[in-house]
Amino acid sequence: MRVLVTGAAGFVGQHTVRFLSERGMEVRGLDVQAHSATERVDITDETSLRRAVRRFDPEAIVHLAAFASVPGCESDPERCVRVNVVGTRNVAQAAAAADARLVFASSAAVYGDAAPLPTPISAKCEPTNLYGISKVAGESVCRLYRPDAVFLRFFNVYGEGCERSYVIPDIIRKLSRRPRSLSLQGTGREARDFVYVGDVVRAIELSLRGRFRGAFNVGSGKRTSIRALAAAIVRALGLPPVPIRFEGARAGDFRVSLADMSPSNRVPGWRSEVSLREGLRRVLAAS
Repeated sequence: MRVLVTGAAGFVGQHTVRFLSERGMEVRGLDVQAHSATERVDITDETSLRRAVRRFDPEAIVHLAAFASVPGCESDPERCVRVNVVGTRNVAQAAAAADARLVFASSAAVYGDAAPLPTPISAKCEPTNLYGISKVAGESVCRLYRPDAVFLRFFNVYGEGCERSYVIPDIIRKLSRRPRSLSLQGTGREARDFVYVGDVVRAIELSLRGRFRGAFNVGSGKRTSIRALAAAIVRALGLPPVPIRFEGARAGDFRVSLADMSPSNRVPGWRSEVSLREGLRRVLAAS
């Protein structure tokens, strides 16, 4: 299978390109960033994107490229809309022109804070931040041009190579610098559904090979408070307990996220397999 991956230089993108290639797929990556496995293409440039898609003639497109920052989308809404909505429209149109299967990386942010817990895919989408709104719009755009598209609603993805300001690498960086104290944003009562990137790329592969369509949750079905997460990282680092100071939540952040991972809500044949404890061990071993 010939698979085109947008956002291929990103955290999930690099894991996806490597994983699919190891399983015998012919993979080409696109990204605005220079990378050994990618062609430099901006998805907001409709002409360049269409040319790249025509050259490769993919059987499937995995659309991971996004402005994937909640605070960034709030501070730069024009970029959020340009990349996550207009860029996604361009990818969906290119997929339709190529008659390629489309797998879109959506987000748990589409649900918002009012969703029931655990959250099923049938929950009403009422996002509380612009990033979530852009992902709802992205799903709608993909559905317009590719009615058989698959939407993977990622919860909190973590793993080796994640260097952005997500909570797990943020805690690790801070403890590496100052192992006797820890300062975090939030109240300490927030909780997240963390899912390991190796599990996520398996869900992507199954979505490429399957004949199903629609939205699916990609999470672990387990929630971990940020306070408990920090304590787990402290233990994994072999450090004594440290005091944690919380500095107030960021605008637009979830209080709690938890995926309903019953069979009707997940990709057929898939479930998360890597526990948070094992995933943290792998992240720390690679850092």
